[in-house]
Amino acid sequence: MISINHTSFTVLDVEKTAKFYQGLGLTLIDLSPRDSGFAEKVTGAKGAKLKIAYLSAGNGLLELVEYARGKGKEAHTRPNDTGSAHLCFDAEDFDATLRKIRQLGGKLLSPPMKVPAGPNKGKRMCYARDCEGNLLEFFGR
Repeated sequence: MISINHTSFTVLDVEKTAKFYQGLGLTLIDLSPRDSGFAEKVTGAKGAKLKIAYLSAGNGLLELVEYARGKGKEAHTRPNDTGSAHLCFDAEDFDATLRKIRQLGGKLLSPPMKVPAGPNKGKRMCYARDCEGNLLEFFGR
């Protein structure tokens, strides 16, 4: 492997969710539909019609995918569920970021805590959910 290209969340409303992440400082790179024939072949979802947003977070890309057709079921996992995933950000201003999450319709899952061990020892961290319930983690000082 050379690198990780992007991480992705499937969302109900791509425009709303893209605005949430733009509010946290990510830059919208592209928001566009995908051809149904292509989308169905790639995803295996019958009748799939997609709208996809790409946002830049400096050293990585976040892809948000809305299934306008061919939707599946909502599946918001808990952090301890096998297969659960989250996206982690380093926050320049940790406290301001946590306030912004709430202002933008997200939810903090715990108060900020200090990491006791490992490569992030001493940093402050907090798990949260975005405006659609996707699991996030934030690190800061």
